[in-house]
Amino acid sequence: MTPMSKSLAAAAGLLLAVSVSGCAGAGADGAGSVPANCEPAHGGVQTLSGKTLSVSVYVSPPATLSENNTFSGIEPEIVTELAKAECLAVRMRPVAGAALIAGLQAGRADVGIGAIYHTPERAETLKLSTPLYQDGMALLSPSTLDGDIGALRGKSVGVVQGTSWIADLRKVLGPDAVHVYQATDGMITDLRNGRVDAAVLNSSEAGHRAKQSPGLKVAQVKPDPGVAASRTRSDVVLAIRRDATGLAKAFDDDIRGLLAKGTIGSILTKYGIDPRLAGGAG
Repeated sequence: MTPMSKSLAAAAGLLLAVSVSGCAGAGADGAGSVPANCEPAHGGVQTLSGKTLSVSVYVSPPATLSENNTFSGIEPEIVTELAKAECLAVRMRPVAGAALIAGLQAGRADVGIGAIYHTPERAETLKLSTPLYQDGMALLSPSTLDGDIGALRGKSVGVVQGTSWIADLRKVLGPDAVHVYQATDGMITDLRNGRVDAAVLNSSEAGHRAKQSPGLKVAQVKPDPGVAASRTRSDVVLAIRRDATGLAKAFDDDIRGLLAKGTIGSILTKYGIDPRLAGGAG
């Protein structure tokens, strides 16, 4: 995640937009406009704001990045393609990790992005899209680690609020060992300053953060019987408000089309991710 606290401070509640082309274009109002002759791929698609798709973004590089009041990254590019297919303008706003799911549940956005994993718990309260790509679980630390979660016993470990492995790590390592952060920036600062011994992130972001901080080392987590997320790759999805049935069905179909054409694989390649990880884990 590019510095999220800096992005939030700069945004200060403003709505930010991605630059899009084709049927959904960026306009002076930040959301863009849709040409009158644009024909959506599906009927029955309704958003909270007419022809504008409202997207909450948790900044989690390389899935989502924010710089100079513009979002980029794997998932903004995918959402842009989906919006083009359905003749929707796109309006994005940054949110903290804990606020993303709550905001969707409260009807404050149509879609949430930011390396969101498919979990049964989330599927109970939201619509989760067809998988976009797969991601794993990694450790980040100034020390060399071999990826063994058990080796973290007796150490302090940072996690970000809303990630799927918090409850399992608390059971395996003890509740006092797991420190929950609202955003990755604060966790990385504490990691660099020795206030936590290791941090747990998704694999793609861990690699990105290590490049930003050369003193930090990445280790892919080894399968652990007590931590479900460590035993398989997770499917990254769009989180969609539960009552947006038409939108969810249209986007599922559009995502399958993007996968079939290789578009999502090409986007992954652009951000240094193996294109074979496009789609679900099966």
